[in-house]
Amino acid sequence: MKKSIFLILFLVSFQLFCYGVEFNNIKISTPRMNGKIVEQVQIALNKCSLLPKKEIDGWYGPVTEKSVKELQRIIGYEQNGIIDYDLYSLLINPSFQSIVLSEINNSGKSQKEEFDQVYDLSGYEICVYRNEKNEIYKYTKAYWRAFSPDYKREIQFIEEYYFINETVHKKLIENPTQNDKKITWTFNINEEINDEIQNLYKINLKWEINKNKETNKYEIGLFESRNNMTYKIGELFSDKELEITWNLFYRK
Repeated sequence: MKKSIFLILFLVSFQLFCYGVEFNNIKISTPRMNGKIVEQVQIALNKCSLLPKKEIDGWYGPVTEKSVKELQRIIGYEQNGIIDYDLYSLLINPSFQSIVLSEINNSGKSQKEEFDQVYDLSGYEICVYRNEKNEIYKYTKAYWRAFSPDYKREIQFIEEYYFINETVHKKLIENPTQNDKKITWTFNINEEINDEIQNLYKINLKWEINKNKETNKYEIGLFESRNNMTYKIGELFSDKELEITWNLFYRK
């Protein structure tokens, strides 16, 4: 009988631990929170290059909170310095740590190539990010709908795919501009996203810039070539001369 009671208590405790029911949010408090779980958070932040090693002491103070807020900024969470169970589960995941490192290392020095208004008719836009080695490390799709009469866009959700160590991880942001924004991470998703990337590379696109003498405006057209024919699939207008330094996914 005692063994049965012990087994039941163990199973209940295990379920509570797995589902985070007993998880207490980690945050600035008086007295300060401390313990092994705070140390785990600090070690993970250090692996993300967000917290110096000397700050790993098991106490949740202002320095650790600042690092958490920077982490939240990078991944698109509310910057409140509070680690709930979902964020904790992400933070201790090695693949997630690699994603954060990738975002930090490529910030400000990556080449961002955008398909601007190319896919307007189907309601989404695509961005591909490549690092200095010309390797894709992030692929973004934003889905939106437009309203008449002013054609105002409302972003419904954004999909971000991260390519880390030959695996693909997905971040889904629902209602990104609303207060009820929801963020979901999925690790090691289906590799078919690689085929989608390769299909983008097969598209032969290039920009042409012309100045309209009558309106004194610059007309920037995006053209696609297929079957020995050229089609204009996007157009922008500007009062200033824009320098387009690359042809998007252009292959001869």
